Amino acid sequence: MPQTTKMIGTKLLCFMTIFKCAYTQIPTANKQESDLSIIENEFDNSNIANGQYKFRYVNSDGTERQESGGFDNDGNYVITGSYSYIDESGKPYVVHYSADKDGYHPLPATEGVVVISAPPGIVASLLG
Repeated sequence: MPQTTKMIGTKLLCFMTIFKCAYTQIPTANKQESDLSIIENEFDNSNIANGQYKFRYVNSDGTERQESGGFDNDGNYVITGSYSYIDESGKPYVVHYSADKDGYHPLPATEGVVVISAPPGIVASLLG
């Protein structure tokens, strides 16, 4: 059964909210909030009428996030992205992920970095 645009938009908003909440829990290596600034910021919603978007930002503390979303050839909404940060000891952490109708999928780690992931049940329940 095809999903309405409103339903897809609602699921997308819920998905992005969960990632925003999870991302804000990541430590920022003893930086004061006032010291943090966005040094790179890109957003492309030129094809949002077709459900496609992408964004990327880099903060002054080294945290980064990128994400893109759109429909696959079967009409299912698919999101891919990553976020990264450096912990207090200088160790980099990176999460690469995708999310689709079957839920959240952490992707294999890049050598030399530690991959963490969110509980897949939460995201899967939102994506149907």
